[in-house]
Amino acid sequence: MGNKGCWNTDSDVDKPRNEVFFTFKPRIRGHRSDLSRVNILLVEDHNDSREVLSSLLNHCGHEVTTAANMQDALALLGHFRFDVLVSDIGLPDGSGLDLVVEAKKRQP
Repeated sequence: MGNKGCWNTDSDVDKPRNEVFFTFKPRIRGHRSDLSRVNILLVEDHNDSREVLSSLLNHCGHEVTTAANMQDALALLGHFRFDVLVSDIGLPDGSGLDLVVEAKKRQP
């Protein structure tokens, strides 16, 4: 993803993760072949982690919208279109996995 200090996590496949990465299917209209700037919904209840991840993704050139819980994330999914969802699995009001299922329904 560009040359702005972003990294590829392919070498970290064996490491356990506590976050879910979900990419929405590309839109037919307005399809983006250039993924140098994607619109990301970041859902993380830990304030410091959310700020660091958001800053890093912004630094990499992406547009980042954040939510601290599942309820806020669902509200954002109802109003905005996202290319990528990055979510903590353990949210205070639900599971990040359940959020992915609901996100797929709302933004197929």
